[in-house]
Amino acid sequence: MEYLPVSIHGKYSSEENTDDEEYPMIPTATPSKSRANIFVYVSSAMLLSSIIIFAAAFTRVPSELECAKRVSPWSSMWDAIEFWEGDTKNSFNHSTIYRGPPTPEREQAWDELWHYPGMPVSAAGLAALNKTNDGEHVQINGSNPAAPTYGSLVQVFHQLHCLDMIRKYTWYLTGHYHQDDESIEYPWDFVNPVAGRMHVDHCIEELRIDLMCSGDITPLLVKYDKNRAIGRVADFDVHHKCRDFEKIVDWIKVNGVSVPFAPGTHH
Repeated sequence: MEYLPVSIHGKYSSEENTDDEEYPMIPTATPSKSRANIFVYVSSAMLLSSIIIFAAAFTRVPSELECAKRVSPWSSMWDAIEFWEGDTKNSFNHSTIYRGPPTPEREQAWDELWHYPGMPVSAAGLAALNKTNDGEHVQINGSNPAAPTYGSLVQVFHQLHCLDMIRKYTWYLTGHYHQDDESIEYPWDFVNPVAGRMHVDHCIEELRIDLMCSGDITPLLVKYDKNRAIGRVADFDVHHKCRDFEKIVDWIKVNGVSVPFAPGTHH
């Protein structure tokens, strides 16, 4: 801080001061060093915080769900998606409710895999799916024309329906469905041989497209097996990372919509 001398004679004094006198000193107005230091510290802290926030935004590892969304089409069901990881069981002789000839219990189990309501699709969702809003797509009952809601089938349920249709066809060809057996629903799709065959061919093509699209590259290993003629066997207990199917079913039970479509069909 700088100091300047003050005259002891005053502004109007006629006396001249010729002697070396002691002058009282007063400080001049200069910036405070402490205030300047505080300003530097605060500015530096703000700059450092901005850098950290900016870096975190670009270095944060996305979640599994965020990654799945980035590599998948739009869906109104993303909130339901969770993942699990483990080995699936599917050896040649592995027994499940889904394997074997038709029984009332087995038919019901298959039906419960895919027979669910539709999924709502907003106008924004329709655009995200690269579909034009030209009145071509069916709206659900009670849809607001100003903000329409479209009806859709969930693709995984359609895929399972197709797999079920192929399963039924293989057993139908071997005489395992009978019109007079009221305990098991008869696959009426097959009464017309041409329409039945067309339906099955459509389903085969649907699953071919879906399998090639997903392109599962999970390793299916081979094990040594002394009991096999060739000494080896494929390890069908494959390690997978899967979407939780039960969560998907739970979501559609709560949020599903009625799609104006022929009852009991997906085509």
